[in-house]
Amino acid sequence: MGIGFTERVWLAVVGFALFQLLVTPTFVHGDEIILVADEWCPYNCDPGGNAPGYIVEIAKLAFEREGHQVSYKVVPWARAIEGVRNGIYDGIIGAGKDEVPDFIFPDNEVGRASHRFFVTKESTWNFTGLDALNNVKLGVIKNYSYGTLFNDYIQVNIDNPKRIFIIAGDDPLTRSIRMLLSGRVDVIVEDQNVMAYHFKSRGRNNPLIAGKIVSHEDIYIAFSPGSNKSIRYTSILDNAMLQFKTSGVLKDLLFKYGIKGW
Repeated sequence: MGIGFTERVWLAVVGFALFQLLVTPTFVHGDEIILVADEWCPYNCDPGGNAPGYIVEIAKLAFEREGHQVSYKVVPWARAIEGVRNGIYDGIIGAGKDEVPDFIFPDNEVGRASHRFFVTKESTWNFTGLDALNNVKLGVIKNYSYGTLFNDYIQVNIDNPKRIFIIAGDDPLTRSIRMLLSGRVDVIVEDQNVMAYHFKSRGRNNPLIAGKIVSHEDIYIAFSPGSNKSIRYTSILDNAMLQFKTSGVLKDLLFKYGIKGW
């Protein structure tokens, strides 16, 4: 006995539904990837602004096209390191390999810092080598590596308040500049892009004198050593960076923030 019209319609509907399930990819909700750092513009800036920093924009482009959501939060640097290390956050923005050697790093850096010494216009001090630092009080931000300067000088003199002043907490760059201008420290060290952006974004002329570059340092988005997702995140980021370099996306982002390539 053959099937009736109603049954044929029902079978057709069921068949079409099965076909749609087979050919339509199932949407899978991605992870919420929480990235943290202290504010270090133009690399990472105000999370609520239209220009959150070019590394933040790279992260969002890289991960959101894979279905993940990127949340970026400003956290004091020392706390950011500990939070990522303990798995509270997924990754940290702008880290060097000497700062957090136990973290999971991608192959491709997302920037290169050039650390310079800065003094006031009244200063006669020049950096002629590490011995020149013995006669000044150097202001440094807690847990920053400054390339090789941390191992070569800061760590050696960390307990000598006549040579090293540690700056921590929120907005440490502004505090560093104020301390230098007020004479509480003699010299500070900072990335040249960060220092230039700090004054330009505030419509102010830079009142400081830039000295020699003490070190260059590749910077990365580094991921938690305790997460089994970190390797996958580095792979996504590496693939994206290669594409962004060849497609011109990276060049456009750097131009937006007034940075030259490295």
